[in-house]
Formats: sequence, C-alpha cells, structure tokens
Amino acid sequence: MATYDLLRQELEGWPQREGVTPIDIGDLPEPLREPLQQALRVGTTSLSEMASNLGLDRGQTRRLLALLIEKGFLVTAGESPDGDSLYRINLVRRKERKLPFDL
Repeated sequence: MATYDLLRQELEGWPQREGVTPIDIGDLPEPLREPLQQALRVGTTSLSEMASNLGLDRGQTRRLLALLIEKGFLVTAGESPDGDSLYRINLVRRKERKLPFDL
C-alpha cells in the first residue's frame, strides 16, 4: 500500500502536459519508469500488465493510470481481445530548436 500512496502523491505534484517525450518517461519514479518504457517500445500496455509490474491490485493500478492520463502521460487505447483495458503513451513531438545559421 505504501508504494501506491507514494506514487499517487508524487504524480499529483506533476504538472499537466499535452503529451510526453521519452525523456519525460525517464523522469518518472522507478516503479513506473520501466513498465512505461516497455509500453513505449511495444506500443501499448494493459491494466493487468501494469498491476503485475507494479505489484498493486487492479483498483489501485486503475487509479494511477487515470492520474497518468490526467497528467498527459497516457491515453486509452481500447480493449484487448480478452477485455482488458489498453493504454498507450501520449507522445508529442519535441519542439523544433532554432539554431543560428552561422554555426
């Protein structure tokens, strides 16, 4: 239970975003970082996978995933064939950097 409470508290302090970059995922606290990096590589993650990876029950995991959606890290991606909720990383393009022509 301590893991859930700590993760929730930390995520509540994060600003809302329009989306994230892979670097933003690397800034997440350790229990979330690896499963979300894996979701980035694979394309999606499910509620069951996240619950298993975090060692939390489905209700706690669902609330954390809802918070990650609210903060702009995830979007819902439908359901798997077995009815499990799917999520994907809400990627945004990095803003273009304007470099001087005389470099």
